[in-house]
Amino acid sequence: MKKINRVMKKIVLFLLVVLCCIGTAQAQKALLSLDGNYRTKLENFGIGTQIMIPVYKKFYIAPGINYYFEKEYKIDTGWIRSSTKAKILNYGLDIHHVFYLKDIQSFVSPFIGVEGLTSWAKTKGGSYVGVPMLPQGGSGTKWEEFGSDEWHRGFGVFANIGIAGKWSLGNNFLFNTQVKYSIVFYDMDFNHFVFTTGIGYVF
Repeated sequence: MKKINRVMKKIVLFLLVVLCCIGTAQAQKALLSLDGNYRTKLENFGIGTQIMIPVYKKFYIAPGINYYFEKEYKIDTGWIRSSTKAKILNYGLDIHHVFYLKDIQSFVSPFIGVEGLTSWAKTKGGSYVGVPMLPQGGSGTKWEEFGSDEWHRGFGVFANIGIAGKWSLGNNFLFNTQVKYSIVFYDMDFNHFVFTTGIGYVF
């Protein structure tokens, strides 16, 4: 956990350095967008921002950060019942290759990237089935309570692959669309799609 924490801090520091060190010449070509996001696996919504910075010919780097709003998740099976609230902060860096569309100031860009995740979760009410031994030598079931009013923090790192589209609205404004597939290597069952729309501006 401490190692992951150090990695996350380094990623955040790197993103801050990138954003603070954009040169004047590059800034004239940078694209800043404010976006809304929907993630399929957890079925949650978020807001965020991303800046695309030209680095070489048609290649861009794109640091970004997204916050997914607090949501309550309920589980009710034959063995466990729980109500957990979670909120998530994602931060990452993508590499785009731009293909400009003919005669218009718009483009599409496939990309790959890496993303970090910091989550806060709180299970206020929950119970699970225990199997205590009975005095007569048999067994029975008993619901055991668990939960806490404290938020518990977690970390994760995963890879992204996707495609983005920037569609000119005139006066340096763009309509931003993006879809990406996030690969969670330590638990492939949590692989998911993220759909993004927003408004961008070319500096």
